[in-house]
Amino acid sequence: EQGVALSPTTEARLSLADTYARKHVGAKAEPILEAILKEEPGNRAAKLALADLYLAMGRYADVEQLLKAKEGEQPETAALARLGVMHSRMGRPDKAVELLEQAVKRDPSQLVRRLGQPGRLADGHGGVTKSCSNNEEPRGGEFRIPGA
Repeated sequence: EQGVALSPTTEARLSLADTYARKHVGAKAEPILEAILKEEPGNRAAKLALADLYLAMGRYADVEQLLKAKEGEQPETAALARLGVMHSRMGRPDKAVELLEQAVKRDPSQLVRRLGQPGRLADGHGGVTKSCSNNEEPRGGEFRIPGA
């Protein structure tokens, strides 16, 4: 029957939200992702995509609220990496390094995925470190990636 409405799949809606986010149309991506999470609270892809969107929009309190682990649970690796980037952007290098090191220990590829700038800096010990030269404080996002 022609009167049957099509219901887009979760994957299709995620793809649409991703397209909007990449085109910097967060106002259209956000409600799609929120609707998916309302219908499917455990949808990891929607949760991480919404966290990425909030990061891009500078909505750090929303990132933290969305990604904080429930009491007694360990945050997942992808969440740790995003929280590390968030703290970096907020000018909290010590907290950013702590979280990014935890993420890298679990999955080294997370650092490159989140910072998107391999080869930036390295501490010589296989870890992540803030960049300080000439006694200057690092700017948000200045981290060394080992082996890159």
